[in-house]
Amino acid sequence: MKRIVVCFILMLLPLSLWAEVRHVQVEKTRLLKKPTSFSPVAATLNYRTAVEVVSKQGGFYCVQTKQGRGYISEASLTVKQPKFSSKLSGEYVSSEEVATATKGFNAQVESEYRKSNPNLQYAVVDQIESHTHYANPQTAFSAFRKQGKLGEFQGGGE
Repeated sequence: MKRIVVCFILMLLPLSLWAEVRHVQVEKTRLLKKPTSFSPVAATLNYRTAVEVVSKQGGFYCVQTKQGRGYISEASLTVKQPKFSSKLSGEYVSSEEVATATKGFNAQVESEYRKSNPNLQYAVVDQIESHTHYANPQTAFSAFRKQGKLGEFQGGGE
């Protein structure tokens, strides 16, 4: 019996040696329960956290972490372990910047858009943005997603 257990462990050992490891490259990222941006959050992972890739689904990696198994946006992970950095260095990227970049809009794009469209009323847009910030968008928009059967509620809702 001991021989069988030892053989089984030795057979599994090479699998763990070949596991693909990635690292969180943003300040914080959400470990999601499902591979969708609107999925409930299982945990929050910090910059440089190592995760083991299990599979890839669309723009998300299914990963195994110390906090459990879940999904992380591929934009939040990198193969090489990121260097230690500060917000003042050019290498630092916040999770908000990654989320904005994956949606195709960031400070640079906004600046270029303002230059090419100087007659638009940006102050009004800024004012609207200041009134529509939600501390926890996952919670704030949950009822909306459920009613519209969006995101995690696409399969008939909960």
